[in-house]
Amino acid sequence: MLAEIIAVGSELTSGHVLNTNSAWLAREVEAYGLEVISHVTVGDSTDQLERSLRLALDRADWVFVTGGLGPTYDDITKEVVAKVCDRPLLLSEEAMAHINDFFKDRSQKATSNNKKQATVPKGADILANPSGLAPGIWLKNQETTLILLPGPPHEMEATFKASLTPRLAHIAQSAIRRHALHFYGIGEAEIDSQISEIFPDNSNPLVAPYAKSGEVELQVTAYGPSVQAAEDLLQPVISALTEKFKDYFYGIDTGHLKYPVSNLLAQGNWSIASAESCTGGLLSKWFTDVPGSSAYFAGGICTYTEKAKQDFLQVQAATLAKHGAVSAQTATEMADGARAAFQTDLAISTTGIAGPGGGSPEKPVGLAYIGLATPTGTFTWQFQANALQTKSRSAVRDAVGRAALFHLFKYLKEKA
Repeated sequence: MLAEIIAVGSELTSGHVLNTNSAWLAREVEAYGLEVISHVTVGDSTDQLERSLRLALDRADWVFVTGGLGPTYDDITKEVVAKVCDRPLLLSEEAMAHINDFFKDRSQKATSNNKKQATVPKGADILANPSGLAPGIWLKNQETTLILLPGPPHEMEATFKASLTPRLAHIAQSAIRRHALHFYGIGEAEIDSQISEIFPDNSNPLVAPYAKSGEVELQVTAYGPSVQAAEDLLQPVISALTEKFKDYFYGIDTGHLKYPVSNLLAQGNWSIASAESCTGGLLSKWFTDVPGSSAYFAGGICTYTEKAKQDFLQVQAATLAKHGAVSAQTATEMADGARAAFQTDLAISTTGIAGPGGGSPEKPVGLAYIGLATPTGTFTWQFQANALQTKSRSAVRDAVGRAALFHLFKYLKEKA
């Protein structure tokens, strides 16, 4: 069953308010077997909304509209829906009673324009709104079901959960299951070319790559008569993909690399510290983003100058003089110094050139070295940010940090 989501409001089209409703709704309705094929955002324009609605009714089985159900002149959704569906707007006694009770509890009286919130197209059902005045509306129009929901996110979510979920559960005839597979160190084009070789009929399940900063996420989606049937379709595909790209794979539905890394640290009873230069404390932030990280993360030292590297991490002056701050040798001594200072099992270090200046032909912007001190020795890796990343200082730092986490992930995985 195909679904479309229309978000109404000039505050959304102008960019002054972020449209979170559509993303939330898309995730929720998928659980009921609805495939969202389009997101539309339209301002408070009768003509534009009418065109959007007519197009949606022509191509979708379900149309969800959020916003425009309030009492003011620019709340136009119901009026336009009534016109498009050729239905009169009628006063709902149920909705009006809810509004009157709301004001009575506050020793106030409803205003005349509050009655607008209690009008519904003829033949529609009320979806009670437990968090506000404007009710949601369920309207069957020929072969399409129209769902109108209030615009404020807390009201929309409350109305959906309280009044819409039971009805959707009753009509659900199919299920969609989706998983995100996460890979680091391989490009979107490379992984996509090999997917077509593995799955020439890429339909159900569907495998779709999504490029992110230095990573690739594969969205794997299956449709079936039940949740379990859809999941059963997914598992062979997931197994094939994770085996094919095992050198780059780091998790399913895990999100940022910091989460699987933190899980491995906790499960292995490892302790770790960080020593950072070019990443400026980013690794420390990522470690401490995860609740419970005090169980394994002892602390971090951000040493941005050569003197700080010598004073706090015992990097040798001779090392800096001979090899420079951006070198494998310095990364090694930084990691060793942090491990000794914090008395941890592991320590990870970063040193590099974040840019936009400071590079040279021998050591260009985006060059970095990563060190990992372990109980059996210290390892180092060279990293070079790509041309696009080097245009942004923050992008270089993020890329170096992710590379450091991935090397740590690979080490912990091997030791698990």
